Amino acid sequence: MHVTQQLSVFLVNKPGRMAQVLGSLAREKVNLVAMCVADSSDHGILRIVAEEPARARAAIVPLNIPYTE
Repeated sequence: MHVTQQLSVFLVNKPGRMAQVLGSLAREKVNLVAMCVADSSDHGILRIVAEEPARARAAIVPLNIPYTE
């Protein structure tokens, strides 16, 4: 069985926040295996599984957006 990491990114519910994260992942050419979003009226959690979790983390850190692994 293959085990990998999921990154959960906390997003304030404002236009462009998810695009900011996904744009950063695209610029770094991070391939996503899976993605889902859970939201409420004031925030959302973007959960992603990347082929290379370390590269995904490196793309998210400069954005200064809270995340967990």
